[in-house]
Amino acid sequence: MNKTIKLFLGLVILMTTITFVSCEKDEEEEVTPPVVVLKSHIKYDNTEYPLAAGYLENYGLEDSTYNTDLVLLSSGFTVHESNGEIDSLSGTGDGIIFEMYSSQGDKLDIGDYIYDENETYASKTITYADLVLNYSIADETGFEASLEDGKVTVISNGAEYELSFEGTDENGKAVSGYYKGALKYYDYSTKSAKSKKARF
Repeated sequence: MNKTIKLFLGLVILMTTITFVSCEKDEEEEVTPPVVVLKSHIKYDNTEYPLAAGYLENYGLEDSTYNTDLVLLSSGFTVHESNGEIDSLSGTGDGIIFEMYSSQGDKLDIGDYIYDENETYASKTITYADLVLNYSIADETGFEASLEDGKVTVISNGAEYELSFEGTDENGKAVSGYYKGALKYYDYSTKSAKSKKARF
């Protein structure tokens, strides 16, 4: 009987030791989850299209706010300049443009810009947005669609911008994206906005 009790106690001690060592090992093997780094992109129809660069075009005051266009492009497009201004675009790529209104002419205010179909030109509104995918500037071929609602969220607006956007295009499909990087600034506030505005 004593032998049986001793054997049982021995098994209990052994199991306790194994459990303790196992728990200690699990604690030692805990790994910090990796940091997810968002890459600049447009997402459309469950497909992501990388973005490589962007710029802002200031077209001056419209009532009491500044008309500033935000343009984001993939590496397939090349921006050609003349005398410090955009002369043209070339290449085939992906991109999106937002016509926005801000309280500042040389940068975008931090916060949410909401699509405004009534075109009130109020600060932090969007009056126009256009998306292109695999679009050829020379042939004017590829996918193109206007957005009918949505918003752009400006998270930071220093030397490096960080922003996200989402909306719905004219086909009822969701458009979203993210951009982090520099935005080159072009000032057309003293020129005719209508003559300078360029679309894809």
